[in-house]
Amino acid sequence: MTTDTTAALPSGAILIVDDSRTAQAVMEKAIRLFSTIEVITADTGTAGLEMLADKSISLILLDHHLPDMTGLDFMASFIRVPDYRDIPVLVVTAQEHDDSLVSAYLNAGAADFMPKRYRPPIFRARITGLLAQNANMRQRRAVEETLCAEHEKQRTLLRNTLPEKVVDEFMANGTFRPSVIDHAGVLFADVCGFTNFTRNNTPTKVVVNLNRLIRRFEAISETFGLEKIKTIGDAYMAACGVLEKVPNVEDRLIAAALEMIRQTRELEIGWEVRIGVAFGPTVAGIIGGKRMQFDVWGDTVNTAARLCSSAQPSGLCLPAKALAHLGDRFGSAEIRRLPLKGLGEYEVAFLSGLTVPSLTA
Repeated sequence: MTTDTTAALPSGAILIVDDSRTAQAVMEKAIRLFSTIEVITADTGTAGLEMLADKSISLILLDHHLPDMTGLDFMASFIRVPDYRDIPVLVVTAQEHDDSLVSAYLNAGAADFMPKRYRPPIFRARITGLLAQNANMRQRRAVEETLCAEHEKQRTLLRNTLPEKVVDEFMANGTFRPSVIDHAGVLFADVCGFTNFTRNNTPTKVVVNLNRLIRRFEAISETFGLEKIKTIGDAYMAACGVLEKVPNVEDRLIAAALEMIRQTRELEIGWEVRIGVAFGPTVAGIIGGKRMQFDVWGDTVNTAARLCSSAQPSGLCLPAKALAHLGDRFGSAEIRRLPLKGLGEYEVAFLSGLTVPSLTA
């Protein structure tokens, strides 16, 4: 009982690189006895390399002595092209093949070596074996490319919900170690009168307007080097320096907040936002399994949320001590002491200016 291997063979052609027309004809005739695969020929190494660029090749039968180069020279040019890496090369030559010549070809990347003394069963076995090897390699590359595409798709999906640094560590290790930073910034932005707006407008208008606003906030966060943490209803939370220490945390966060206030007005949807920011130690990490979420915890987060609740429409509220090194670059500030839930009496500053300085994100 014989096994038909032709069905499993790839569709690419066999390239014979040999200056002997007789040898070309003999090899092609031998191949025709067991396969219908296309056979093309080249009389020189240069012509063979050009055909590799123009045709889909599954196997190369290579002579050692060529008019313009040796087979080893051909191999040296051949292996420099990554696209050719899966094409096996069978060296078929009348040259006396001592161990040094065979080893030179194998070291150069050839798959096999045989003399021009044709024994049909051996010739067929080597050809079909190498063609099957090429088919398997191409199939393996296709699977690898599919897996890489899926991997990148997963990475892209994660990037849409998690910071880049978190994604990189999670993809590499399957987990993310909590990040503890001694001085970071947290921002909360809240739409004023949102509940009344939802009562008096269609759900579609509510969602469309909120989506427009959040997209603006996401772009602003990216510009000033903030990480979006999450949205909670109509509230937007972002942070700066919670994964690694960054310079000018106060400047970045305050400038981003004022830009959010400005662009909310620019949207002309009739909304105003109030924003609270706070600075200090934070703990950041991911929670959940099916729907992982990046989040930030600590007193700094609670303080920012309380200050947001205390802010005026189109106003920014922050700890008064954060103004110490800012001067008047962000507009005028009103300082007051307020009772904040869970924090007691707290000295806060209300910023009314909307000048956003140019910062390097």
